[in-house]
This record gives sequence, structure tokens and C-alpha cells, in this order.
Amino acid sequence: PFYSALNKLKRFDLHRGQEVSFPKSRIAEFNTLNDELKKLMDKVSDDYQNLKEFTENMSHETQTPLAIIRSKLELLLQSENLQPDQITAVYATLEAVNRLSKMNRGLILLTRIENEQFTEEQELNLSKIIHAQLDLLDSFIQSRGIHVEFNPNESLKIIMNPYLADILVSNLLSNAIKYNVENGKMKITFSENALTFANSGTPMSVDGHTVFERFRKGQSKAGIGMGLSIVKRIADFYHFQPSYKYEDGMHYFTIYFNRSKLVMG
Repeated sequence: PFYSALNKLKRFDLHRGQEVSFPKSRIAEFNTLNDELKKLMDKVSDDYQNLKEFTENMSHETQTPLAIIRSKLELLLQSENLQPDQITAVYATLEAVNRLSKMNRGLILLTRIENEQFTEEQELNLSKIIHAQLDLLDSFIQSRGIHVEFNPNESLKIIMNPYLADILVSNLLSNAIKYNVENGKMKITFSENALTFANSGTPMSVDGHTVFERFRKGQSKAGIGMGLSIVKRIADFYHFQPSYKYEDGMHYFTIYFNRSKLVMG
């Protein structure tokens, strides 16, 4: 009875929504233990489903009113009767709404990752994902005068959820653009089992060991301080190792991959 219960615990998977049952034993103590285990596992399953539904509902119910507020403020800005101080107030409110919307999406994404709702995986070419993201952000890169050096590794592929892979690359790339200096440099390099995004910039005012913590920011007031915490959570999800260092005027953000997720062509 003990090993039977232990085996069921090992195979228990929240994502399948399976109902667990334990066989009856001739030993009363094992029956009592199994009954308590079943109650606990049912409670965990119910809590997981409730949290999953809450996350999905929160994403829908909050984004809709925020989008309405944003559109109304944008329409208000087109009014010809606004005074300069009123225009300033509307712009400040619109910026706060946009900030809140981004924060809401970021927190929901973190919750979904923590609840392991991204289980679908496939073999992906990271170099192609980076090329696509560079194309999307090219106007921002050009406007900052940033010189980009990218050494792709087409033979390296990784097994990940496609959406999380896009978010991982997008956040690291956006961070390298946002916190770069005017006419600065950005380098994207692969090693045998790692990917590094480096950007020029001044030293950060926060401890390098806390750079991946939620809402941590450097000297810049831009952003909402969640991009790197999402990178960290995705890395934890796949047992990757994120690393940061500042050297010779460059910030280096490196993701060391779990070798079990790598596919070399």
C-alpha cells in the first residue's frame, strides 16, 4: 500500500485534471493516510483550476476597460477646446493607463508561467526568432543610432514553448535597446550552450545580483521593472541559468541553457 500510494503521488499531474483514487488496504492506518492524501490532492487540483480561471478572467476583464479608457483619452486629446494644462493632465493619465496595462499583462504572464500553463513544446531555431525580433524593432534601433552585431548559430535549436521563447528573446532585446546609450552598441552572441545580449551603458544603481528581481530598475525611470523578472521566471521554468555582469562599459545578460533542451544540427 505504501509504494502504491507513493507511485500515484509521483505520477500526479495537475495539468491533466485527473482524479486520484487509492486502493483499499487491510491496514486501517494506510486507509486513513490515503484518504487524507486524496483530500489534499483534490484540494490542490481545485485551487489550481480556480487560480487558472482567475488568471484567464483577469486578463480579459481588466484589459477591456483599460482599452476603453485609453481610446477615450486619445479621443479627448483630439478636442480643440483643451487648455495646455488639461492636455498635460490627459497625457499623464494616458501614460499611467498604458503603464497599468503593461503591468497587468506582465503579472498575468508571470502567474501563467508559475502555474505551468505553457506545456506545449517544439524544436525552435533561436537565431530565426532573434532575426524576426530585430526586424520588428528595427525602427527603434535606428532611432537610437544603435550599432548591432549579431552572430547567429543556425545549427543550434532549442526545445521550448514558442510563445515563451518569443517573450524571452523580446524582453532581452528590448532591455538592450531601452537601456542603451545614444549611438551605442549591442552585441548578440551564441556560445556552445548560452546566449548573450550585451549593450553599452553606464553602471546600474542597483546590485547586479538583484537585477532579475521584480520591479528592480537602474537609473532610468523607463519601463515597469518586470521584463527581466519574466526572463528569470522563464529561465527557471526550463532550468536555465540567467547571469548578469558589467564589464568595460557593457552590460552582459547571458542565458545558460539546460543541455537537455538543446538540439545541435
